[in-house]
Amino acid sequence: MAAIKPAAARSGKSKGKPSAGRGGGAGTRATGRPDTTTPALPGLIDPQTVARDLGITKSDLAATLGLPADALLRAERVHAEKTQARLGELMEIIGRVETWCGTKRAAFAWYRGQGIAALGDETAEAMVKTNRAGVVRTYLNAIAAGSFA
Repeated sequence: MAAIKPAAARSGKSKGKPSAGRGGGAGTRATGRPDTTTPALPGLIDPQTVARDLGITKSDLAATLGLPADALLRAERVHAEKTQARLGELMEIIGRVETWCGTKRAAFAWYRGQGIAALGDETAEAMVKTNRAGVVRTYLNAIAAGSFA
């Protein structure tokens, strides 16, 4: 029977050296949310990172945001104010409910699938798609302050 090697030995990486791969250097913002920016897009949210973290494709991410698929595939569209605004709204909402849900993917499942009774049983996804992310923010602020759902 072969011995099981530690992950670092299997990958050929030495211990103590920072990984340049997934998550190696992205860090965490001062807000406690993962940094989803990339050096190629300084100050902008990278849709590839967001899609990877949520376990979906960029085309699925675009649909979730209510944007055409090429909005996240063409560089000039990724930099557009509307695209960045929707990505920011998504990440803000997911970041806020992640602590309640436990993981980013569980928070994303809530975002897409849980109707919010106080908002007419619409999901956070539906609200963001129709430019009503502010309503979701207000709802989350109320919940955080101790109001009932």
